[in-house]
Amino acid sequence: MTKPLLIALAALFLVVGGYLKGSHDKAQKWALSDAKRIQIETQAALKASEDARKKEQDAIDKLAQKQKELIYEKENTKLAVSNADNELNRLRQTIANLKHQQSTTSTSASAPNEATTQSWDLLEQCSTEYTEMGKIADEQRDELAEWQVYGQVIDEFREVNK
Repeated sequence: MTKPLLIALAALFLVVGGYLKGSHDKAQKWALSDAKRIQIETQAALKASEDARKKEQDAIDKLAQKQKELIYEKENTKLAVSNADNELNRLRQTIANLKHQQSTTSTSASAPNEATTQSWDLLEQCSTEYTEMGKIADEQRDELAEWQVYGQVIDEFREVNK
């Protein structure tokens, strides 16, 4: 009886040992499979992160380029405002000269001279207000252009990242 018991025990030992080895092999395969999956997911995440960084850098570069263009436009606006101020000063000088000529040539007809003087004053006042309105409009246009560029770049960035 001991011999059959030993054979049975040996068979049982072989079966259990085979089962344990098989489950250990499966566990190793699962572990390798999990490691491979994690590696693939990590690589995909790194690629996605790099792509996002590239898109963000592209947006930053585009914004910087547009800001350079806006600086150029602002310089042109400053030049236009300066030219408008120069023209206003020339007009004021012309009006002052005409008023002076009128006062030196006037003799007895003071009523038409008074109306002419008021007309010159009104022209000067209107041209001053017109120049000031132009300055405000130019400044607002520059600010609006800045916000439009910023919004455009943000919209493009969002569109790319959808």
